[in-house]
Amino acid sequence: MVEDELLIRFPPCPICGSEVITDRSLDGKYTHEPGWRCTKGGKKHFFQAKAKKIQENMAKHPYLFKPVPEDNYPGVRMDELTTWQECQEISKGFTRKLDITRPCK
Repeated sequence: MVEDELLIRFPPCPICGSEVITDRSLDGKYTHEPGWRCTKGGKKHFFQAKAKKIQENMAKHPYLFKPVPEDNYPGVRMDELTTWQECQEISKGFTRKLDITRPCK
């Protein structure tokens, strides 16, 4: 039996309830979860469902590094992180020309 002939039964689309079909191009490289696409919403519904799952997981586990009360370490929450886009916007206000003619003290 060829591997592609094995059928995976998926539950209905979590976004619209339509039938879903296997899409190997969307297989999870790290999660090893099989990829699928909706017969009505296509890959868009797959990504919407995946984003919802990630958001729910982040709500359940908000810390990147958990607090350590005995060390007075407050931890680092994921919502406290700055994205590269935010850093880029922030750095626009701080960019200036360096004066290389002035010696360092």
